[in-house]
Amino acid sequence: MSYEKARETAGFIKAKYDKEIKIAVVLGSGLGAFADEVENAVKIPYEEIPNFARSTVEGHAGRLILGEIEGVSVAVQQGRFHYYEGYDISQVVFPVRTFGLLGVKSLILTNAAGSVNTDFKQGSLMLIRDHINLMGINPLRGKNDERFGVRFPDMTEVYSLEYQEIVIAESKKMAQEKAVRRETETGKKQTANYFLRRGVYCGLSGPSYETPSEIRL
Repeated sequence: MSYEKARETAGFIKAKYDKEIKIAVVLGSGLGAFADEVENAVKIPYEEIPNFARSTVEGHAGRLILGEIEGVSVAVQQGRFHYYEGYDISQVVFPVRTFGLLGVKSLILTNAAGSVNTDFKQGSLMLIRDHINLMGINPLRGKNDERFGVRFPDMTEVYSLEYQEIVIAESKKMAQEKAVRRETETGKKQTANYFLRRGVYCGLSGPSYETPSEIRL
């Protein structure tokens, strides 16, 4: 989708919320309730936003939430668009390009996914350190518009090492605090359970799950 359409959408959002947005968050399946943490929230259904697609997957509310968390202005996508819903890949990534025109510098992506690592249990929290694109398509394919970015972007550090260190430190702190609470409650020495996992995300087009052979691959 064109730069002009992204600029139109960014202008619409700015008219609804005039503060400078610092961080954008895309909520995946099961995480929609996080949007309730946004203070002074402005809630806009996707169908009211020019050029936005619609969320058709169960559990994706289909709203853009604008407001503050801990005093920081954020944009929260409560539900996203998937390639397997039949949308063109340019429609899928369109919100992120719009966030860029709004001045967003930090993007937090979340999702629910299966794991091929048998050490991971259902409900495990994994921090993505890198990804492998197995979708057979790239959203940057086609004529490049330099107003969005360079033709050949550097993918060396797609996932901020600085932010990863913050997440790791906070997860350890949470685990230690939980161990202290349990020790106080039980009177027995507790070992901190460091619950955070790290891994590489493999992107596939869906909507079918992977076959056993694909998993072994």
